[in-house]
Amino acid sequence: SHSLPVSHEGDTMEVFEQAKKLTELGLEKEAVIKYTEFIDRYEAIHGEKAEGEPLRHVLALAYNNRGHLKYLSVDFEEVIADYTEALVHDRKLAVAYYNRGQIHYRLG
Repeated sequence: SHSLPVSHEGDTMEVFEQAKKLTELGLEKEAVIKYTEFIDRYEAIHGEKAEGEPLRHVLALAYNNRGHLKYLSVDFEEVIADYTEALVHDRKLAVAYYNRGQIHYRLG
C-alpha cells in the first residue's frame, strides 16, 4: 500500500481547504497554486492513477476547481485538460462534464 500516516493525508487535505479559502477570497492565482500543490501531494502519496483511495473524489474536485479558475483566466486548453483529468478520477463528477461541455460550446 502507498498510504502514508494519517497526518500526511490530513496535511494534504489542509492544502485543499486552503485552496478553497483562497478562491472564496478572490485570490484565484494563489488558489491555482494551492490546488496544484494538493494534486502534486496527492499523486506523490497515492500515485497518479490510484484506485479506490478515499481522497480520490477530492482529487477530482481539485482538478475541476483548478480548471474553473483557469477558465476565468481564459486558458482553455489547460481548462479542458483539468476537467478531463477530474473525470479520470471520478467519472460521476457531473459538474466536470458540464464545465468541459461549456468550454467546447464556447470554442464552437
